[in-house]
Amino acid sequence: MGTIATVLGMFDPSGRVAHRIARLWGKLVILSSGIKVTITGMENLLTDRPQIFISNHQGIFDIFSIAAYFPVQLKWIAKKELFRIPFLGWSMRAARYISIDREHKRSAIRSIERSVRAINKGFSVVIFPEGTRSLDGELLPFKRGSLILINKAGAPIVPVTISGSSMITSPKRFMIKKNNIHIKIDAPIYTESMSKEERKGLLERIKQQIQKNLDDMAGASDENR
Repeated sequence: MGTIATVLGMFDPSGRVAHRIARLWGKLVILSSGIKVTITGMENLLTDRPQIFISNHQGIFDIFSIAAYFPVQLKWIAKKELFRIPFLGWSMRAARYISIDREHKRSAIRSIERSVRAINKGFSVVIFPEGTRSLDGELLPFKRGSLILINKAGAPIVPVTISGSSMITSPKRFMIKKNNIHIKIDAPIYTESMSKEERKGLLERIKQQIQKNLDDMAGASDENR
């Protein structure tokens, strides 16, 4: 799939075709792994304008799930190391996803500017504000870089909560452990009329909402056992 995306990406500067292949790739990985993905709040996705998805990050299956089941053209903001992986990194470049170097502020700012341009062209953007995946499923602190993107882009913010994917893969385990994934999509947050103070507290507000969703999902899981 990476080879096909890379080749077709040479003739598609927008990256739309490569992203469609990524959607199919995500579905194939999930189905072949026996993973069930349940999504609530699908009606909160905006189909008529781009949005910024702010999501927690538990594992690689977060990416497969969002790519496979979010029916919008989107760009990922991903750490630069992923773009160096053969086939995977090549296809990510073909899809015009956005690499970010978190160690260099100037480079990170350029990545944010690329994200704003993508939004202006009609693409949605996905960002994991924790900066890395949580190894135990617990929510990590949100980095402030995503707030810069929110302020510059002016697009609606859609909080996304993912539960269950942290149990599927582990850095210490090669095999995939079968587990279900639950994704909750919250209502869009429109920032146009927000005051400066409201914008400052927006990231914390989103973090609290995602944490509440994770707590509710954990409680529901305990009741079903």
